[in-house]
Amino acid sequence: MSVSLTAPRAGCPQATTIGARSLEPWGSELNPWAQATTEKPVTLIGLTPGKYLLSIADLGQGCYAVNQPVLDLSADPPSSVGIELAAAGSIRGLLHATGP
Repeated sequence: MSVSLTAPRAGCPQATTIGARSLEPWGSELNPWAQATTEKPVTLIGLTPGKYLLSIADLGQGCYAVNQPVLDLSADPPSSVGIELAAAGSIRGLLHATGP
């Protein structure tokens, strides 16, 4: 299963660390991490069937993750998952001013 990283050219790093934290109550810690870049998807290995919360480390102050997907490997897993990054202070969608 590969994870791809989508980042804008300004404000976000082009390389960072992606991790998967198990959401299952197994009593053991399964937290694989991998280095990812915006140019090439990364493959997370060592994941057992179950649900995982994907997260990103080392984004800096000028960047944030738009989504934090939950990966469900207990059914048919997707071939790839994307994590989108955005520059801090950017607006997604439409901004409508209200009032005078």
